[in-house]
Amino acid sequence: MRVRSVLALVAALLLALGLLPAAPTPTPSQALTVHDHGPAGSPPGADPAALGTFRCGTPTFAEANRLLHQQVPFRPLTITELQALGRANAAGFVTQDTLGQQRQFWAHRMTTGQPYLVTATLKRVTTYGYLYVDNLRPVPESALDTLAAEWDKLFATVTSIFGDIPDVDGDARATVLILDIIDGASGSSGYVAGYFNSANEVPGINSNLREMIYLDANPGTPGDQTSLFTLAHELQHMINWNAHQRDSGQDTWLNEGLADLAGFLAGYGHDDNLVLYLRDPNDSLTNWDNDAKDYGSVYLFMLYLWERYGGNGTIRTIVQHPGLGKDAVDAGLASQGTPDRFRQVFTRWAIANYLGDRLSAGGTYGYRSLALVDSGEDNQTSFRRAALSATFTTFPASQATTIQRWGVRYFVFRDATGTLSLSLNGPDVSPFGASIASSTTPSFTQGTNTANDLPLNTTQDGSTVVPGFGSASPAVLLVASSQDDGQSTVGFSVSAQVTAGPPTTPTGTAGTATPTGTPGTATPTGTASTATPTPPSGTPTPTRTAGAGTPTATPTSTVTSTPTATATATPGSGSAATPTPTVTTTPTAAPTISATPVLLGPSAGTVLPTLSVSLSWSNPVGATQYHLQVLPANNDGPALNLIRNTETGFVLPAPVLGQGPYILLPGMTYTWRVRATSKGTFAPESDPAWGPWSRVMGFTTPAPSSSGILALDPPNGAIVSTTPQDLRWADSAPGIFYYEVQVSGDTRFDANPATATSFVWWNLIHGGVSTPLNSWRTPPLAPNTVYFWRVRPRVQGDGTPVAWSPTFFFKTGLQ
Repeated sequence: MRVRSVLALVAALLLALGLLPAAPTPTPSQALTVHDHGPAGSPPGADPAALGTFRCGTPTFAEANRLLHQQVPFRPLTITELQALGRANAAGFVTQDTLGQQRQFWAHRMTTGQPYLVTATLKRVTTYGYLYVDNLRPVPESALDTLAAEWDKLFATVTSIFGDIPDVDGDARATVLILDIIDGASGSSGYVAGYFNSANEVPGINSNLREMIYLDANPGTPGDQTSLFTLAHELQHMINWNAHQRDSGQDTWLNEGLADLAGFLAGYGHDDNLVLYLRDPNDSLTNWDNDAKDYGSVYLFMLYLWERYGGNGTIRTIVQHPGLGKDAVDAGLASQGTPDRFRQVFTRWAIANYLGDRLSAGGTYGYRSLALVDSGEDNQTSFRRAALSATFTTFPASQATTIQRWGVRYFVFRDATGTLSLSLNGPDVSPFGASIASSTTPSFTQGTNTANDLPLNTTQDGSTVVPGFGSASPAVLLVASSQDDGQSTVGFSVSAQVTAGPPTTPTGTAGTATPTGTPGTATPTGTASTATPTPPSGTPTPTRTAGAGTPTATPTSTVTSTPTATATATPGSGSAATPTPTVTTTPTAAPTISATPVLLGPSAGTVLPTLSVSLSWSNPVGATQYHLQVLPANNDGPALNLIRNTETGFVLPAPVLGQGPYILLPGMTYTWRVRATSKGTFAPESDPAWGPWSRVMGFTTPAPSSSGILALDPPNGAIVSTTPQDLRWADSAPGIFYYEVQVSGDTRFDANPATATSFVWWNLIHGGVSTPLNSWRTPPLAPNTVYFWRVRPRVQGDGTPVAWSPTFFFKTGLQ
């Protein structure tokens, strides 16, 4: 695989589209990045690493087209314009291409990004397409017959699931141009099998002004399984662009995963690159490194999501939602009524990639359409399960290693007898995930596996015990995953020991569980300790260009529980499921309390002076533990879910930017309640020993203001380069941490598609976890352009939006 710089391509494409002045031709060392993409439908037992892989060229154009469409918005051509192009008659009707006619089309050299003209002949007209063939690269008639028949079928399937294609030229048919894509491929190297370039959707010097897909004829073979998979893949890119034509484009990892899923749903098999990912599951799902295994990971994730969470309805919502990444996935999940969100799906998917309990056989952690095996895979419907980072057979044992963000590592423990004690020491400030699966067979045979989340505390540490190791549970699997955004790897360690006999005392660890659903209703459990609220994990900072309305990205909240767990939950619709830690306890009978605690303060309706609250109550006689819940209005934001001993009060401090605790949000109402138990040992939420809840009381946090927001970087009125800029601001109210940021070329920040005259980037930022604090990085900027920006605190729940800060501005210099 060849990995090269994409910067020269961006400049070359903008030059070709008439948006930059002429510059010297890029040198070979500056050539573009192209993306390996393994062929579908390989021979049984074939190894993708040993095959000539094909590549999707579409991501190559992404950055250039983002810049292009900021300057030249999409709009359908008028009849007058079509008449000038010879594509509408004098009566004002769009004319169709006719069989046998020749046209010249712009294509691009993938090695340099430079445009060139291709003269092609229309060989087939179908219900949904025109098939043109480069006059210099003939295609057999039989292959054209196959392409024509399959194009109409795949077009109908893919558009019915993913959405509509754009229509710049008033002609419902899309054009497929079959040519030798100039990609520098030779011998057994990978080649670009096809691409979609959205520059053809807007006026420009080298725009074809029609919906187009380019399909390779050398060394690609038009009409074979790979070419058909490619057509479906590129068609999804066209649909995806149409859904996001007014924003910066869906995140590459998600767009490519959806495109691969389109190939599968159109009937052309699995993307064989999943083999390469399963060999190295410590590959970031969300960071796009242009590796073949990147395609394997995103394809497997989208396949699992499609099979497990709502099928076509979920996928269509993801494509059409204005969110650009994980928030679009969350919207798709919400549309199906499931309480799970991206993090929960990722956790289950990670387990499924090893256990492979096929859903068709009733398993939870696996796939319907493929099997994961230890050997004998055919790489068509069966594949070798995810590779292990280590297998431990002698104890005590330990290993320290690193993991990529949203990557996964697997550890197996076997060949010993007794009680297995496992510990994980995660990265202190980076959200992490861990799951334990035990099997009644040594090889994790399908249908013999049980999996649970391993609770982690606020520093991402956790432990558990497995009695009957080696007998009832011959093998145990630990699945560890980073669940945080970023580029750098993080470190962690695992350790294990085996002792004879069952444990003499209950064992559990305070931790951060991953409940599935709405914050405030998650139910952590475990053993008593003191937990401290910490910053939330995985807070999204979606980048979008809003066409209208308010962005709907949802922050991640922290649900704090003591003595058991600090549970980090992602807000969403539905009710939360109870995380199930692996803890060995001995059930004991406990008396219940029929009386309720009496809430003392703050009194109902209090408006707090700061983002801090001191809650007080009196416990009934005999109480040994209390359970406190603080819920935000509409379940929209972080919540508090706490089990402690016999205190009669709890102080939730105001957040400190960069430190937390990030729980109370400004300008919204919270309700709170308490219940008690007299049980002598720890009582999880589901324990019948809990008495009834107290009455519910409410308080309101102070309303936010934008008056104290000041621009730090760039200084107001500064001249900056066209490279991405960190917009940084200060706020005289340091406890506020969620902000909305808008950037536009228009001082009105008009996001109404009917009246907008410029782009609007509209983003939700968690200033407490951004780097630097209270900042957002722009995409690359256009030269010699004035940009305006403003900030306001984000208001959620029942709060009222506040005014924006003053408008700040900066200007880019000449290129």
